[in-house]
Order: sequence, then C-alpha cells, then structure tokens
Amino acid sequence: MSVVSKAATTSARGRNGEPDKSKLNELARSLYRQEIVKLVERLNIFIPERDRQLKVPDLKFNRRIGMYAHQHFTVDGESIDAAQYPAYLESVLPRPEDVAIVHDIEKEPDWIEPKKADSLQQ
Repeated sequence: MSVVSKAATTSARGRNGEPDKSKLNELARSLYRQEIVKLVERLNIFIPERDRQLKVPDLKFNRRIGMYAHQHFTVDGESIDAAQYPAYLESVLPRPEDVAIVHDIEKEPDWIEPKKADSLQQ
C-alpha cells in the first residue's frame, strides 16, 4: 500500500475505525480527477490555441452524488444562481448532435490510432 493510499485510508475512517464510505468515495473521485487533469494537460500540448484547449471541470460541477450533489456550480467551481443554471448547462455541456458526431466517429474502424507496439507486431 502506498503512503498516499495508507494516509487516505486512515483519514477516511470513522469514529469506530470502520471506513467512512462517503469520504472514501470523495477521495477516490479526487484522485481520479487528478489523474484525468494530468492526461488532459498532455493532450493540450497538441492544441496550440489556448482558448480551444480541453479543460477538466471542477469536482463541484454538475454533481448528482457526493457532498456537492444538486448544487449549482460552474465548470470552474464558482457558485451560480439556480435560475441561471439550466441555461449555463446548455452552454457548456455537449449537445445531442455533438454526442451523435462522436458516436459516428467511434463506428469508424480506425478511429483510434494503433499503439506503436501494436503496429510492430503486424
């Protein structure tokens, strides 16, 4: 067990020594986001225009579970008025036609470039 996971598990225990599942879930979500942020930073190297670079939303944004569930936050984690929230979501979330385009791309046989190691085996 790594030092980080041991410390995290210790801090996620309740009073009776049993794991506090709500804290473990929040911790796992946070660690997952950290990993995704690093991957997105690597992808952004290939996108020269800063204003078009990919961005990972704050953990508070559009939550349906956890401590920020059903609260209204922007992708930057800033609080937003409940009346403005539906229009804000429409402006930042993929539209149905965006999802359809991605699904069409995924149907193409070579939509992901093979790994170099894979191409050497052929």
